[in-house]
Amino acid sequence: NGIWGGFQGKGSKTIIPGQAHAKVSCRLVADQDPDEIFEQFKAYVSEITPRGVHAEVSLLGVGRPTLTSPDLPAARALARALEAVFGRPPVYVREGGSIPFVATFEELLKMPVVVMGFPPPDGNFHAPNEWMDLANFESGIRAMARYWDELAQLEA
Repeated sequence: NGIWGGFQGKGSKTIIPGQAHAKVSCRLVADQDPDEIFEQFKAYVSEITPRGVHAEVSLLGVGRPTLTSPDLPAARALARALEAVFGRPPVYVREGGSIPFVATFEELLKMPVVVMGFPPPDGNFHAPNEWMDLANFESGIRAMARYWDELAQLEA
């Protein structure tokens, strides 16, 4: 998610940089161990590093992956709320599940966490030029309010 090295200013320079750097992050999925993935990544970098080049790999932090079943009562309640507000059932997307605080909440609260998102697929989420339509933002607020109503109707 970031690469830098050599001359950084405007214009060209015909030099070979003495150093280059990269920050790499990995979106993990359920049952992947971040420590094991880090060790595998570190070993791979060591394997492909050319002779005469010094490569250093350091761990900056981890986020444990998680997977929430759409069959949980709270997830079904969310699906009803989303369909009521948006007029169609939600689309379930299984993608990298390493949002660090989700696994932490699950561990501390001893219960699954239901995650939802409202940005459009082409909204460049987490990018410098991310965007979201205000109507979609308002619908997300309405869906959250409806979700609380749906949760209140669940049996304890």
